Amino acid sequence: MRHGNNLFTIVAYEAPSTYSDAAKRMQRIVLYLPDKPDELSRYGDDQLMEIITKKDDPDEQFMLSCVPSLKRLTPRDNMIARMQIQNLLFNLEFGDNSESRPSTRDSALSTASEPSTVSQYSLPQQMENARPSLCRPLLITKFLTYYEPNQTEMTKSDACIYAALFVLVTLVMVISSHHYILGSFHLAMKIRIAACSLIYRKALKLSKSALAETTIGQMVNLLSNDVSRFDFATKGVHFLWLTPIETVVVMYLVYAYVGPTGLAGAFFLLLFIPFQMYMGKKTSQYRLRTALRTDERVRLMSEIITGIQVIKMYTWEKPFAKLVEISRRKEIQQIQATSIIRAMVMSFNLFLNRAAIYICILTYVLTGNTLNATYAYTITSFYGVLRNVVTKAFPKAVTQIAETSVSVNRIKKFLLYDEMKLSNETNNIKMDIKVQYTKHQNDTNGFLPTGNKNRSVGIHMKNVSVKWVKTLPENNLENITFNVDSSQLVAIVGPVGGGKTTLLHTILKELPPVEGSVDIKGTLSYASQEPWLFGASLRQNITFGEEFKSQKYKKVIGVCALERDFTLFPYGDLTLVGERGVTLSGGQRARINLARAIYKDADIYLLDDPLSAVDTHVGKQLFDECICGYLRNKCVVLVTHQLQYLRNVEVIYLLQDGKIETSGSYTELQASDSKFTKLLTNNQDEEEEKFDKEEICEKEDTVNSSQDAPTQQKNLETLE
Repeated sequence: MRHGNNLFTIVAYEAPSTYSDAAKRMQRIVLYLPDKPDELSRYGDDQLMEIITKKDDPDEQFMLSCVPSLKRLTPRDNMIARMQIQNLLFNLEFGDNSESRPSTRDSALSTASEPSTVSQYSLPQQMENARPSLCRPLLITKFLTYYEPNQTEMTKSDACIYAALFVLVTLVMVISSHHYILGSFHLAMKIRIAACSLIYRKALKLSKSALAETTIGQMVNLLSNDVSRFDFATKGVHFLWLTPIETVVVMYLVYAYVGPTGLAGAFFLLLFIPFQMYMGKKTSQYRLRTALRTDERVRLMSEIITGIQVIKMYTWEKPFAKLVEISRRKEIQQIQATSIIRAMVMSFNLFLNRAAIYICILTYVLTGNTLNATYAYTITSFYGVLRNVVTKAFPKAVTQIAETSVSVNRIKKFLLYDEMKLSNETNNIKMDIKVQYTKHQNDTNGFLPTGNKNRSVGIHMKNVSVKWVKTLPENNLENITFNVDSSQLVAIVGPVGGGKTTLLHTILKELPPVEGSVDIKGTLSYASQEPWLFGASLRQNITFGEEFKSQKYKKVIGVCALERDFTLFPYGDLTLVGERGVTLSGGQRARINLARAIYKDADIYLLDDPLSAVDTHVGKQLFDECICGYLRNKCVVLVTHQLQYLRNVEVIYLLQDGKIETSGSYTELQASDSKFTKLLTNNQDEEEEKFDKEEICEKEDTVNSSQDAPTQQKNLETLE
């Protein structure tokens, strides 16, 4: 086998064929890779091989062959190898070729089995934390025996020894407790960062159907509030199993040192454990309600900030402030309910311990015994231990775990949302579903490369049904058969909400089909219905990472009617646009969005209503010069409501209520289809109304411009 200084090279050279084998292999290698390579260098090859052999690794031969390369790792290689392994593990887990994905339980077990986690949260260490607290009551009992009257067994030096041991045990308990808290917060930080990373990466991969089920407010709330619950859950989780053990031990010691009367208070404390469990359950319910209210408030604030210009333009500040106030008030109501429960639990913490001590002393006196200092201090010490675990740590742990479980379920639900299907992936949703994307030998993105004239380009869909939300019974597209051949201009028309954009998303593989087959041959370029821009120059928004070609670029901005607009900007096409293109008009954003799509050299162009946001004469120029001219040799799918351009379209599909009502040429549909004729009539009325409005606006502009000079002269005379 070939050896290298990089562990990633070792793993990649012996790449397993399945996800599970690869993940297990690399997780095992990480265990053999110490944080400090110097620790590994202290072992000889024979010793290291013996260690690996003792671990009974099923991939033992592979691990043994890695020994020489492991020993040659420098600190820098060590760090790089760990990062590369983690990235590769992530790609295996969430990538396209994974056979299966590990469950939340498997991930938790994998994390819990790491050496650092085991060393910080093992059973022996937790028992070590509990031992000093159990020793303190015993030591104080021995120490107080020295002050009992008529005792002769204990000397002054013995009392000093017990006092010194008491101080030493207290010091050990403080150090051990702080070490445990530090370790718990350290692990919580790792879990929180890992969860944030998973949520962020998942958000980038959400499919269209998943985006319809979630909101930005939910994502922000997951990253800000839900992941923070891990900070306290890791600290209190061990008290769930430590409290019963410590309670039994303390009760036994109380019985051994004090007698049966000392158990009366312990039984009193145990009576309130069901009440504490009930309070923890109620806390989780209110936590879920609070999270939902917070999601709604954050979503509302995000929408207000996005549309703040419109809100200020129409002076809607007070109505929207009222909406935020109402949303916040509902959220505070749930927070107040949670605070009331916490206040009740805290009040019981102060009351129960004193009541238990009082019951013990009362029982001791009523049984005919004489109260002394040794009994009183011993009972107080033992019940001080019980107070910390039964009435303080345990209720807090129950509350924290209940809140964390709600957050974990919310995060788990988000991580299980559907993801986008990458272009090099073929997914069969059901056994009778066929989704094909023709691949070429030199293809890198799952489609045929551009420029090859010796192959067919087109879209072929047969009996395709699609739904945005899988849980709903109705399909958004039903039994769609749609075909587009090479160099063909196809239009999709229909009323608003008929499913035209959904059909384009299906072609883009944003929405997986429920049934039917989709066959795409060629590269795709897409102009969305809602134009979007990012914070960069106009040129960068058009080229969008493609190589800048001057002649091609000038041709694109010419056919998209952008030349005049660019001359009006202070720096031409190098002018920076604001966030989401707020400095541009709707028509300018639509034309830049279209220019970006056609600048990409593709085989198939999907144009989602690019003519709706522009004036009539600009729309005609875009259709004639861009769609019919620049893209004349390309396969074009045009979604439009501008039906006056359909005479030049080869094939028209009428889509209504998620179904293709009819298809054919303009002449065929006009002669035979009543629905298409009705659609044309309605569109003609709308176009006439739109033309009248544009004519009125032009006249007003002419009048205003003619009045500008006299008005300015009059203003100057007034100032003089």
